Amino acid sequence: MYVLIGPRDGPAGQAFATALATPSTGHAPFVVIAQPGVPTKPLTLYVNKAQIAGDFHGNADVAAMEGLPHRDAVFAAAHDVSNPFYTPKQR
Repeated sequence: MYVLIGPRDGPAGQAFATALATPSTGHAPFVVIAQPGVPTKPLTLYVNKAQIAGDFHGNADVAAMEGLPHRDAVFAAAHDVSNPFYTPKQR
C-alpha cells in the first residue's frame, strides 16, 4: 500500500483529484467507505493494482472492497497512518 498525505490544496490533494477523475485504462479508483454512505476520514482512495480484465474481474474487485473484512482493513490502515503517533512495525 502506498500512502500519500497532505493538504487538499497542495500536491497530495491535486494527485488525489487527478487519480479519481482520470483513471488509467483497466483501473477503477473509488473512495473507501467506513459504512454505506460514510467515507473514511481521512478520505482514502482505493485503486486496484492489477489491470481489470473483463466484467468478471471488475465485479470481483468491487465486491472484494464492498465486503466487510477488506473494507475494514483498508479503513483501519488509513486511520492508523493518519495518526500522528503511528509508527509502522518493522518486518
